[in-house]
Amino acid sequence: MPLLLAALGTPAGPVYSAETAPAELEPGPLGARELPEGVREVRSRAQDRTALAVTVYLDGPAVFRETREIGLPDDRARLIVDGVPERLDPGSVSLDSEHQAHIQALSFTAGNLNEENLLRYHRGEEVRFRQHPEDKWQSGRLLAFDENEVVLATGEAIHPVSREAGVQFAFPELPPELHASAALEFTLSTERGGTEPTTLAYRSDGLTWSAEYQLHVPQGSADPRLTAFARVDNETGVDLHQAEIRFIAASLAPRPARVLMRTEAATDERLDGFPRYRLTEPGDLLAGRSHRFQLFSAEPQALQRLHRVVGDAGAEPQRTQHTPAQRLARWENERDLPPGRITLITGAAGEKAPAGQGRIPGTAAGDPVEVELGPAFTVTAERSLLKRRGLEETDGFEAEWQLRVRNRGDDSTRVELEERFPGDWELLEATVEPVESEGRHALWELDVDPDDDVALTYRARVERGE
Repeated sequence: MPLLLAALGTPAGPVYSAETAPAELEPGPLGARELPEGVREVRSRAQDRTALAVTVYLDGPAVFRETREIGLPDDRARLIVDGVPERLDPGSVSLDSEHQAHIQALSFTAGNLNEENLLRYHRGEEVRFRQHPEDKWQSGRLLAFDENEVVLATGEAIHPVSREAGVQFAFPELPPELHASAALEFTLSTERGGTEPTTLAYRSDGLTWSAEYQLHVPQGSADPRLTAFARVDNETGVDLHQAEIRFIAASLAPRPARVLMRTEAATDERLDGFPRYRLTEPGDLLAGRSHRFQLFSAEPQALQRLHRVVGDAGAEPQRTQHTPAQRLARWENERDLPPGRITLITGAAGEKAPAGQGRIPGTAAGDPVEVELGPAFTVTAERSLLKRRGLEETDGFEAEWQLRVRNRGDDSTRVELEERFPGDWELLEATVEPVESEGRHALWELDVDPDDDVALTYRARVERGE
């Protein structure tokens, strides 16, 4: 007996399964459709693909270029291409082959085989139905349907049948216009028939990548390492096997974020000033999964690990402020670094573990990198407002602050103290000279030994003005 597609209507929604057709129902050829005279239909499936290249942009979309062996007749043909992404942009599709095929029309579906479309296609035609699995099949003409009921005409009467009662249908054919998965349909005119390599190019959402980094700082004398990875998320609905994969650190989204200052350099590693990476070996990107590929591993030059405390000189606290210092990593950068998450990994050999996390901003090669890695546990600061008086003529003030840094760790550390001023300011006196004093901030550097504390006192005048 032939197998027919059945759609089961349930309160939770339609469920589809293969049903054995009633013996008296003789279906037509599965997938048959009337085509214009002289037009042949050709279907290309994913297994016809001989090459696939994917270029993935930050936050998407991705650009696909695939080659398939496709046989086309002379003159006109309808070509159905299966195995394409569910979020393909049909406006971006191009087709190139020795067939010299011209696209006369193009349509795309992400997959439209469902109960509603089956009923719509067979409206006015004879179908088989039963209200319960143990019932016998009945034959009836499908007159109308909506979300609540189906109206069928039999030899005896007109039957409104509730769709919530578990009614089951058997349809005489699978309409060729309905596809269980994403598909492109072309109407083509060709100048040369035969089987030729055919290149299909398009854009699709659902495939994105982001940069992830690991900063390895081992204990002892071993050199640190910075390793960069590309994390790829495939939500296209299709498996991509043995693809040539490229990553570009730019976004083609309608509102792209600034990912990296463009440079004027033109090298093999950049595309129009943006970093570009190519995997040396083809890879698989399976649907519904996240994948990770290593981009490079290098030694960060002149790596510094230090701490920073930021204070507001205009604050008026009633008591001493206690705050942990922020941990920093800073180095001279020799590689283009797309923006991404970075994890600090440290510890003795065999006992390495993540010890901090932050984000690298998009940084071009040659620019310094500075990353915050979270609050410290053993390095803390106290900020105490010793004196303050207002300046009525300028709506300003004079303030004297004491900053004390404590290091309860096992190693010496450098601590940067950054004070921010809410207006034009002048440093009247300080127990330590700042290393920077421009704009609306001053910066001090203090070296603090293990189990020690260092204090800084300064007095400043701030004029807010109008």
